[in-house]
Amino acid sequence: MAKMSTERVTEPLRDDRAVDVSAEPLDLPLETAPEAPSAAPLLIGAVVFGAGVGALLALAVRFRPLFAFAVAGAFVAFVLAWLHARTLVRAMRDRAARIPRLRLSGKSLAYIDGDKQTAILDLNRRFGVTLLASPSRSELVVAITHRDGVEFLAARDPSGTHRVDLLARAITTPENDLPIGDLVPMFRDGDRLLDLVAALEARAQGAIDRVFLSDAGMADVVLDGKNLRAGQIDFDLQSPLSWRAYSFQEGSSFASHSFQATQIRQGEREIVLVALSPTGELATPSLIAPPPGRSGPLASEVIQRALARDLRLAHCLADLPPPRVNRVAMDRLFVPRIRVALDLAPPEVLRAPRATTPADALLTPPDGIEQLRQSSPDVR
Repeated sequence: MAKMSTERVTEPLRDDRAVDVSAEPLDLPLETAPEAPSAAPLLIGAVVFGAGVGALLALAVRFRPLFAFAVAGAFVAFVLAWLHARTLVRAMRDRAARIPRLRLSGKSLAYIDGDKQTAILDLNRRFGVTLLASPSRSELVVAITHRDGVEFLAARDPSGTHRVDLLARAITTPENDLPIGDLVPMFRDGDRLLDLVAALEARAQGAIDRVFLSDAGMADVVLDGKNLRAGQIDFDLQSPLSWRAYSFQEGSSFASHSFQATQIRQGEREIVLVALSPTGELATPSLIAPPPGRSGPLASEVIQRALARDLRLAHCLADLPPPRVNRVAMDRLFVPRIRVALDLAPPEVLRAPRATTPADALLTPPDGIEQLRQSSPDVR
């Protein structure tokens, strides 16, 4: 299985949501098993063919009555056809059983390939589920984050009509940044991956609102519902805060790197989440404004709004590098997810003090204003 990191953090978070361990196991094959053909046409054809052969054989040997030979031939052909059909059905069932699959039970998520079973996730521990999607929504990736690292599952070609609300929560990610490879289990049908995400959320409520990461110093970078912890500093996403996104470059004239920064300030607390910049574009004009009559995920209005949101949050201007003491390094794959949570937090309103007139200020008396009017030239 694909594991991005093996960092461990020792400080546990409060688990106030129970996992539903009584749910029925759910098997999700990575490929669609071929449907077994109906045996009825084969058996009917065999009966007709056997009856004809029996009748012809009776005529050849001049045996009477013909009906007995026809019935005998039909019976023999029916038995042979039934045995052949049963063999085909068993072979197709064995082939379907060998298809790699994910099995979600009440306690764990496992990858099964033949007789080999690999554990992916223990549902008795806290975990987060982040849904990522390419700009065209043709590729989906689920990142399951927990204290020991990250597990990835992928899929292709969702229909765009199945679990649309869940698909709209996917974070737009450049295709170059999506972790898709030989070590990542891949569903041929993207709707099955959405079913898996829905099942994980049903078994551990709130998992889709959690992200468990670590920085380079093994400190927490955790999004848990309405709480964000980074650099050992906690931010309440239900209280007003201010944040901004910008980019900067750092390095020498021979080798420089482009970074993206997310500055967060709440009261006296301030940090800057720093990650490498994305390696690809989020969208093209054809994705932002699809032609009329287009089908697929981008034809949905709610997915178009999600794409516009991700484009807005990814837009940033260049600025000076932040102070190193405020930096918290994180994986660039999850930067947009953190920004979505910050965007939903109430903004901090900065109130400028109103200018007041000092007590010792010299004021123009009313009669002085009248004298100014009388001395002004009458311009007509």
